[in-house]
Amino acid sequence: MMFRYVILSHSLTDEVVQSATEDCYKVFDNAWIVLSDQDTCAGLCTALRMENESGNNGVVVKFNEYYGLFNPALWQKLDVWGAKL
Repeated sequence: MMFRYVILSHSLTDEVVQSATEDCYKVFDNAWIVLSDQDTCAGLCTALRMENESGNNGVVVKFNEYYGLFNPALWQKLDVWGAKL
């Protein structure tokens, strides 16, 4: 099963986010919407190596519903992911 998350972090790189998730969409600098098989925010933080020792920090938020106006590429990505949930 897959889950959708928002990641906000000034210390993570695109490469780290891409390697720890099934798919990702960079919304802004330091902000991604991702698809992951991790079922908890804590599990995704572990996969992202968000820990004091690594220097990586940030916030991970799991979401199930969304609405808004944004770049059409984001909505297309979320539609594709919807088929994987």
